[in-house]
Amino acid sequence: MPLQQCLRHQQSAFKHFFAKRARHPRFKSKKQRQSATFASSAFAYRNGQITLAKCQAPLNIRWSRVLPSAPSSKRCHGCGFVVESLPLDVRTWDCPDCGTQGIDRDINAARNILKAGTALLAGAES
Repeated sequence: MPLQQCLRHQQSAFKHFFAKRARHPRFKSKKQRQSATFASSAFAYRNGQITLAKCQAPLNIRWSRVLPSAPSSKRCHGCGFVVESLPLDVRTWDCPDCGTQGIDRDINAARNILKAGTALLAGAES
């Protein structure tokens, strides 16, 4: 699977190069530790462990950041309170902690993702 994914990236890079939408592709150095990307069908994530396709044992992963513990649409963008149970058919909700009313799930999720991304970038710059 990793070889197939690498070939997909390479095909896309050269397609953009020959269409004059990008520069000549630069590829990763083989001298240092690398990151990898996999198609969603190439791995399984169960019980906090990742298993690649055609591998028996789970991988020993060193995460570069903490994975979110709660879905962002259930976390109040104002105070950070997390609603324990919120069915998907409920599109707006009120925060019992800070009193914010009419929180739209989609807008709330977008605000939380923006806040997390901004915090991640601020930490990377310092």
